[in-house]
Amino acid sequence: GNVTVQFSVNLPARGRTIQGDRAAQVFEMLPKMIQQTLVFASLNGTKLKHHVMSVEDQEWLRNQLEPSGLVAFVPDGAVLPRASGADDRPMAGNGVVQF
Repeated sequence: GNVTVQFSVNLPARGRTIQGDRAAQVFEMLPKMIQQTLVFASLNGTKLKHHVMSVEDQEWLRNQLEPSGLVAFVPDGAVLPRASGADDRPMAGNGVVQF
């Protein structure tokens, strides 16, 4: 099968003017980034399989919510508050309540 990848790049700028030399550096990095992230031979097959299985499990769970009359699934031990508004990791430290 085919994989289609779309992404956007915020080019370095000063005001409304693109900084050409720095923008060129961004585009020079792209082939290496693509090789490291999108070419299967460059990936850890075991970790990739684990990730795919995890996504399939999540999808199965989501599909079970509505027929069960539920609106959310929160696993035992989950910590819902995030470390900060800019950090997706779970909050840590004293006072954190786990489900």
